[in-house]
Amino acid sequence: LDIPPGDASYVTTDSYVLPVDAEVAAIQPHAHHRARSVRAWADLPDGTQRELIRISAWDFDWQDQYRYAQPFWLPRGTRVTAEYRFDNSASNRRNPDSPPRRVVWGQQSSDEMADVWIQLFTRTAADLARLAPDLRRKMVLEDVAGHELELRSRPDAAIVRNDLAVLYLELGRPLQAAVHFADVAKRQPASAVAQYNLGAALDRAGRTLDAIPHYADAVRLDAGYVKALN
Repeated sequence: LDIPPGDASYVTTDSYVLPVDAEVAAIQPHAHHRARSVRAWADLPDGTQRELIRISAWDFDWQDQYRYAQPFWLPRGTRVTAEYRFDNSASNRRNPDSPPRRVVWGQQSSDEMADVWIQLFTRTAADLARLAPDLRRKMVLEDVAGHELELRSRPDAAIVRNDLAVLYLELGRPLQAAVHFADVAKRQPASAVAQYNLGAALDRAGRTLDAIPHYADAVRLDAGYVKALN
């Protein structure tokens, strides 16, 4: 998400193809104040389309989870798509900024999101074991892109850098994680947590000798914290 100020019809879409059969039980859209509408639908392999949810007048204060009266199955190969429309203009009475400003993805309500969470059940444990990591990787990559964009607007946000570094570790990219942990450690030189995180990332990248001084600093700053971790 990167919504220019004054844009009254910003549209974003996202989709995911199910690698297994899945039963849909509930759905929950999520966005913040500038969202105006949301729609989600499923394109089945046989060419038919099934509407999952449509909210034509989004209200941040009324978002909720919706449970289907009759859960239904979507076959493997179904493409699930979500579409959000945003109004970042002065005419949107729910816009928290006056005048409107550029808005990117972020965790705060003053930022924006465009999520549709769907509760799914699989036929077998093996199907779940295939679905979960595939979907998780998609979500992590999207969160990485969001955090990177957020940092361009707020480079001093240590919590964003920490979250981004953790995601890079999950993706198996410890050196990229170390870059962000190093920035946090530089900004927070008295933080045992920051030093430990940097050391752990370097250690995971195979740079144990480089990690040792940061481990030592973490012990020096707060021996109790490191003891608790171990």
